[in-house]
Amino acid sequence: MIKAWIALLGCFLVAALAAAATSEPPPIKVIDRYDHISTGFVLDGRHAEIGCDTCHAKAVFRGTPRTCAACHNNVRAEGKTFRHIPTTDACESCHTTKDWLTARFDHSGVVTNCVSCHNNFQAPGKTANHPPTSNQCQDCHRAIHWNQLLPGAAP
Repeated sequence: MIKAWIALLGCFLVAALAAAATSEPPPIKVIDRYDHISTGFVLDGRHAEIGCDTCHAKAVFRGTPRTCAACHNNVRAEGKTFRHIPTTDACESCHTTKDWLTARFDHSGVVTNCVSCHNNFQAPGKTANHPPTSNQCQDCHRAIHWNQLLPGAAP
């Protein structure tokens, strides 16, 4: 009878060791007081809402990418869509970590016409209820506040 109990205990021990070896590693513990600013990569916006292991896979903390495009390349995380306006500017030139959909863009250096980008594919263009016109956009609109007509422009 004792041999049966020892054999049963041995089977249980082997099963427990096998289960421990194949189980998922424990999740990375959140360090409440860790000063992420000291790394040179401030956790703000959407980055503050994700778990550490999203960027630090398998608890590897050295060599983590520091640029938007290094992670947001449509492999590690969502990046530019095929509809994105062609640009070589850094992502943070137009976007913030708080909201990627709302983009700010300084139009002062643009040398092409509005519809080269605002073609309702890469960026919003004329709405369906826009009055028919052959005028250039800038004849009636400002680049910064396109929804405000210039003085004297017909509504």
